[in-house]
Amino acid sequence: MTLKGHVDNGVIILDEPVKLPNGTRVTIQSRTGKVKDPTGVAGSWIDDRSAEEIIKDIYGSRRSKK
Repeated sequence: MTLKGHVDNGVIILDEPVKLPNGTRVTIQSRTGKVKDPTGVAGSWIDDRSAEEIIKDIYGSRRSKK
């Protein structure tokens, strides 16, 4: 189950009412903030060619479907 809400003065306020029994344990995971270690979501590669060479290679590798 995914629920959405916001924090107001340190208290989590859900956007919609939830029918859960009193005492139900929940885990809250924040979706805000910066990624501490971006290596898992971003990458790079080594390429000594200029941007123009890379673009020329991309256009040269395209094939028309005519």
